[in-house]
Amino acid sequence: MEATIRALDGLLGTVRLRVNVPASVTVDGLAAGSAPGDVRIPGGVHTLEVQAEGYVTEEREVRIAARQVLTLEFELVPLNTYEGINAVPFGVTAGVAGATLVAGVVVGSVGLAEKRRLDADGYPNTRSDLERSTTFARSADVLYGTVVR
Repeated sequence: MEATIRALDGLLGTVRLRVNVPASVTVDGLAAGSAPGDVRIPGGVHTLEVQAEGYVTEEREVRIAARQVLTLEFELVPLNTYEGINAVPFGVTAGVAGATLVAGVVVGSVGLAEKRRLDADGYPNTRSDLERSTTFARSADVLYGTVVR
C-alpha cells in the first residue's frame, strides 16, 4: 500500500502560492486548498483560481510536471475600490436639467397663453403675432428636448 501511495505521489506537482490575503484555491473548479501555502495537483495543464471574500478573483492557467515545484504570486485587488458616481458632476447635471425643465414649463405656458389670447381676439392676427406665438412654442419644445436628451 505504501508503495502505491509513493507511486501516486510521484505523479503530483506542487504549486507554491504566495498571496497578499488569505484565500481559497480551486483547481479545475474543485476545491484544492488555501493560500498562501502549497497545493498539490496532478501533472498537466490546469485552471487555478484564487479567491477571497471582498476581493476580485484571479484565475490562471497552469502547466506543471509531476514532481515539479512551481511558485506563483497573486496580488488580489479589493472589490471596494469602486467609489460610485461622483456627486459633483451628477448634481450639476441634475440641476441644469431641472432648471431647463422649469424654463420649458414657463415658456410653454406663456406661449399657450399667447395662443389663447390670439384665438380669443376673433379677428385676423398679424404675422408678428403668429411669429411670437410660434417662437414661444418652439422654444418650449427645444427646452423639453434638452431635458429629455
